[in-house]
Amino acid sequence: MKTEFNGCKSFNCINLANPDLSLYKRSKQLGFDSYQCPECGAFTPVLENKSILALYHQITKNKQRLNTPNCPNCAKPTRTHAYGKTKSGTARRKCCQCKQIFSLLNPSTISLKLQPMLDALFNDETPSSLLNHLGLNSKVFYARLTQLSQLLEHVNTQLISHFLQSENPLTLHSKTNTVHLRSGSHRHSGLKCWEISTVECQFGFQILNNYNLLLDKHNIQDPYRLDNVEFIDLNNTSTFSVVEMTYNKIFSRHKFDDIAYAYQKEIETKEGMILRPVYAAHAHYLLLDNMIPSRKNIKVLLEHESFLRGSSITNFEKRIKQNQCDLYYLYAFSSTSNNTKQVVRKNIGWWIETWEQVTQQCQTNYWGITLCNLTNGSYPNFGSIRVDWHADFEQHFAQWLPHSQQRILSYKVYAQWRCIFTYLYNVIYCDKRKSALKASNIDFKSIESLVNFANKPHISSSDEYT
Repeated sequence: MKTEFNGCKSFNCINLANPDLSLYKRSKQLGFDSYQCPECGAFTPVLENKSILALYHQITKNKQRLNTPNCPNCAKPTRTHAYGKTKSGTARRKCCQCKQIFSLLNPSTISLKLQPMLDALFNDETPSSLLNHLGLNSKVFYARLTQLSQLLEHVNTQLISHFLQSENPLTLHSKTNTVHLRSGSHRHSGLKCWEISTVECQFGFQILNNYNLLLDKHNIQDPYRLDNVEFIDLNNTSTFSVVEMTYNKIFSRHKFDDIAYAYQKEIETKEGMILRPVYAAHAHYLLLDNMIPSRKNIKVLLEHESFLRGSSITNFEKRIKQNQCDLYYLYAFSSTSNNTKQVVRKNIGWWIETWEQVTQQCQTNYWGITLCNLTNGSYPNFGSIRVDWHADFEQHFAQWLPHSQQRILSYKVYAQWRCIFTYLYNVIYCDKRKSALKASNIDFKSIESLVNFANKPHISSSDEYT
């Protein structure tokens, strides 16, 4: 796994993502602390590796917070064999590696607690009505909400892992967002978290999302310190004009990766520390690279943002050098034009990048696509994928948990509701996704079935709970 994120971020440079810092010249020539590559001359702002790795470990820890049936001593999947049951009927296993004895999840016990909650959600109860509907006191309700979010996140992660193993090639689309919560210390403004999400473009699976809020802030440097908000007019009639405005915005920053998304008073919180978004982007793509099987061919569509390109090209570096990964900047708008043949090209930016405009048809819809190829790969087949899955998810999520309600939640509770809704969205909100998940043989409405699925890695057909 990568532990050094400094280095050249120029495609086709021999030093791309080379972690040997002795190759570079430490410089403040552009007014900020940077590394200059002697091969291509590019300057890249210095990053604090600890901050990226701290966010990465926070994300992975959250994904593993369910008491999953891995050996607690080895803390990873190992070969095990059946070792009887506890008095309550919970199956036990013995690790073949360290001989530790541990318990699996108990489907019956967990089902008694969580099935009524999941039933209510499948019957269209919303977060705001669920507490009264279940008739639980607040302490019990939020304890069970935590358990449910952990179980559904674990199952969702396993389903996504299986899906990523089967689909080839993959086209992924990353998008950023700002989330408003009540956790801030400023009572009028609350807290603003910067969020990055990646979806799969054929079926619309929500693959991964994370934030720039670090819950454990000890010994971490480089928090968000900007006190302004950047603005760009996306209503401009010409997408090329928006591209030029975005380049100008990036070049006018003190650092290329210093995106100004919130005022300082809006990011103060007792729950943790808000870091610069560039760190969340690196942690996101590091985890995404680890999730995607090796030798998988992928295309990644990015927002037009300098540090998204830099973080993705750094963490997908091995795949890029092996011609297994291609990166693109993408602007996409619904279009009334049905002229799918005319292609307009323009070179824009310091690096003289070539942008192309074209109208593409996907099913019955037409899209105005503006694309910049950041590597050398062929363009994605926009006739077979959708570029509005992010908007589709956010629309359904806002109907389920309105923004007015999101603003009164703590980060912890918001993240739990989002985990639950991501599971619901992936398994029931689209017939295409449901069809793609049929092979898992799970009853997605049954807690007992979900727990058995979570236990399944430890049980073979000839070695059941005996």
